[in-house]
Amino acid sequence: MKKLTYDWLFTLTMALITLGVLIWGIFNGDQIKIFDSVLLLITSGITIGFFKLLRIPLIPSVHFVAQFFIFLALFVGKIINIYLYFPWWDTFLHAISGGILGLAGVLVLSLLIPKPVIRQLSPWFFALFVVFFGTAMAGFWEIYEFLGDSWFGFQSQGNSLWDTMIDLTMGTIGTIITAWFVYRYQSHGKYQLIGDVLKLYDDDSM
Repeated sequence: MKKLTYDWLFTLTMALITLGVLIWGIFNGDQIKIFDSVLLLITSGITIGFFKLLRIPLIPSVHFVAQFFIFLALFVGKIINIYLYFPWWDTFLHAISGGILGLAGVLVLSLLIPKPVIRQLSPWFFALFVVFFGTAMAGFWEIYEFLGDSWFGFQSQGNSLWDTMIDLTMGTIGTIITAWFVYRYQSHGKYQLIGDVLKLYDDDSM
């Protein structure tokens, strides 16, 4: 039997707890809890499917970070509704997501650029790409929220330019911090979590 690694243990535990919330919501007619629970389960599954579809190795540390962010955003943020107690929670999530999206850019590089070429790229190239890719994705997310608010009456941005710009700024700060870690790993071999992500592009089995 294959050993259950910590990332899968966390993912399965989160899924079981969320299923419990879903069942509670069904019995109590709580439509919001039902929707949020289903959204979390679908998002968690899509994340795993994304790696499988693109044949990207699901390294435990990378998988854990992705699922832990889903936990913070959808379980803690929506199901528990921590925004009632910590209004800055959304800003915090945007900073984290900026860094995660920046690292996702490295995976994009591994799919678009031949391995012999990408291995010759300088640490500065990786760092700058993390910043540009992460910032661009943060911008696309704000466009998505704007369209949802405009077309479907959502309140993701609170009809506030201030909220949008704070989210973009925090996402950019997150990518810059992550880019620094990426540069340090590429030039000095420090920070193993970054290494777990970056070594994906060096995997000839992909």
